[in-house]
Amino acid sequence: MLPRYANELLTRLERVVQIGCAEVRKQELLWWYDQERVTVSIWRDIQQKWQDELLGDKLGWEPDDAPLLVGYDGEGRYVLVWGEGLSTDDAWLKDARTLARRDTEEDDA
Repeated sequence: MLPRYANELLTRLERVVQIGCAEVRKQELLWWYDQERVTVSIWRDIQQKWQDELLGDKLGWEPDDAPLLVGYDGEGRYVLVWGEGLSTDDAWLKDARTLARRDTEEDDA
């Protein structure tokens, strides 16, 4: 990932902290990561940035204090939000930690 794309992703993640949500288009993720489909490795990297660069270093929060949740609208847009108790197995919002631990490198949408 080029530094300018990493900075854009971090800007979106900072918006999640500051206002509670941010939108990321699927095509942006594919472009930034130079991939043809959204894979587990992309979610792992996003989760790692969320944990290491925002929660721990910047805010001093633990990952369980502010899980990053991901919703996909089926139209090519992901919404990133954080909050506790907003996600269940069948909910629209999925915990990014779960997406980052999937066994297969399958397309999420």
